[in-house]
Amino acid sequence: MTDNVTISALTEDHITRITGLSKGQLRAWDKRGFFVPRYAYDGRSGAYRRICSFKDAVGLKTISVLRLRYKLSLKTLAKVAEGLTLRGFEHWADTKLYVVKGEVNFQHPGTSTVESMADGQYAMLPVIDVLNEVREKISDLKRRDQSQVGSVERNKF
Repeated sequence: MTDNVTISALTEDHITRITGLSKGQLRAWDKRGFFVPRYAYDGRSGAYRRICSFKDAVGLKTISVLRLRYKLSLKTLAKVAEGLTLRGFEHWADTKLYVVKGEVNFQHPGTSTVESMADGQYAMLPVIDVLNEVREKISDLKRRDQSQVGSVERNKF
């Protein structure tokens, strides 16, 4: 996956705006080891200790869509993550995922073959493609409202 986006280091605030996930979810998933940000530093209690890459944003948006749109439980998603790892995928963003009849399927790299995570059967229904959506949302993060132009804002951290 290529990343042509200028912003490649995203804070928790950015990720919550892009994915719709809460900071609490992100932190809990990090603690459990379910989804650890690319740039996660020891002692993550301070500011900017969890910085995500573009690839992390795509993966988290995929998880968000699976949770919110398809109502998949965290337990199911943990099994999907395990299945992806067993099939050689290092990250949620390494393949396109599909949902067919409540089951998660994945696309084999370099092909159009879609296989079920559960039983290995092939499917033919594309559903989740978040890459372009994440790119658009990151572009939106760079835009300022006209009322903000020419003003200085000060925030702690």
